[in-house]
Amino acid sequence: MKTTTLLASTALAALSLAAPLAAKDYSGAELYTQAPQTYGKFEARMKMAAGSGIVDSMLLYHNDSYLGGSEPWCEVDIEILGKAPNRFASQIVTGTAENKVTSESHHAVSPAADQAFHTYALEWTPDYVAWLLDGTVVHKIVKGQGDNGQVEAVAVKPMGLRFKLWSHEDAGWVGAWNDNILPVYHFVNWVKVYSYTPGQGENGGDFTLDWTDNFDSFDSGRWDKGDWTEDGNRVDITPAAIVVTNGMAVLGLTKKGQEGFSGTVPSDDVFITSLSRTSDGLSITLDAPVSTLYISTNYRTWTPLADSLSITGTTATFDDSAYPHYYLSTTPP
Repeated sequence: MKTTTLLASTALAALSLAAPLAAKDYSGAELYTQAPQTYGKFEARMKMAAGSGIVDSMLLYHNDSYLGGSEPWCEVDIEILGKAPNRFASQIVTGTAENKVTSESHHAVSPAADQAFHTYALEWTPDYVAWLLDGTVVHKIVKGQGDNGQVEAVAVKPMGLRFKLWSHEDAGWVGAWNDNILPVYHFVNWVKVYSYTPGQGENGGDFTLDWTDNFDSFDSGRWDKGDWTEDGNRVDITPAAIVVTNGMAVLGLTKKGQEGFSGTVPSDDVFITSLSRTSDGLSITLDAPVSTLYISTNYRTWTPLADSLSITGTTATFDDSAYPHYYLSTTPP
């Protein structure tokens, strides 16, 4: 990930008036929570955008990080580069605006992030930061275990949840730009935010659900829409690039003057079309690819299947010998 310097925002109105920025040819989007918090779990069901030159991300961010000087930079990322939507980058960014400390790892996404909805999550605690894909931990940075002090450093300020769709001008990082791919969109089906409650969560877990947003409408008491630009950003972040429609938040990257969304949101429904019993267990045929299936024995608590499940394309084999009674779902209800 490349971090950037904020050039124009409400907080920098004086700077903006003194040195107006030329309007850019493209519009992008940033949706962010109004209330930052310290620690928690942040979960979203999303279908991301793809295309060379595009950056699409879900992140935690301390709102004043860009100020520099003595102000700490605090950020945790899930980031998709549109040139490679079959993987995402996990990263913690600390330090200051002038001297950032970064870490980055890469993780496979299958089906690719722009081809299917996935459930992405961040767990942030005093002891670790973890990244989850479809209910499975794919990366974890633990305090004091080679983390370069970042788990402690990122926690010095509360952070808010953000979703951002934009384009950077550095082709070496994000790929060559061709605006013939526009418009592109990032779809958010739902968001869940949990507080950190060690041992007090469901089934003795460490997180308690605070709120869920299914985007039946835009909650102006919970969310704000970005209205600024950044050094190196090819787009102006504009509120008009975010639309809530048909139960989804839609973030768009478009040519200037073409903001908004009037199409049909993609379906997040994947159906089991047939079941049969084989010597290996239960054979399942789906009408679209998924990365995992979810199981429950009580229809309340759902967990992703792991070792007992094999998926190839739209066919899955589930060794259900350890489950005398269960429910299956393609998405966690």
